[in-house]
Amino acid sequence: MCRLLILLGCCLVLPGCIYSHTVTPLTTDFISTPTGDESSSGDIKQVTFYVSVTWDVNGIGAIAREYGINEIYYADIEQLRVLGYWKQQRVRVYGH
Repeated sequence: MCRLLILLGCCLVLPGCIYSHTVTPLTTDFISTPTGDESSSGDIKQVTFYVSVTWDVNGIGAIAREYGINEIYYADIEQLRVLGYWKQQRVRVYGH
């Protein structure tokens, strides 16, 4: 019985540790925000195994400059995690 409870507990907790994929807004004030007709994204990747290694850029201003967006309407962030070792964040910038 104890082993069954431990197995059940692991099945409930581990899926979030194995893989997660979320998208959340970087701002929540959308009252007078126009819908963006252009979007661009930049991402940052991170690998962790005793040492954390990070590369690429996901700054909102850098992404907007790179893709020629002069007016930013809103942005969101997408996060992907696999086994706690791989983490990728992608910032999407919407604007004109």
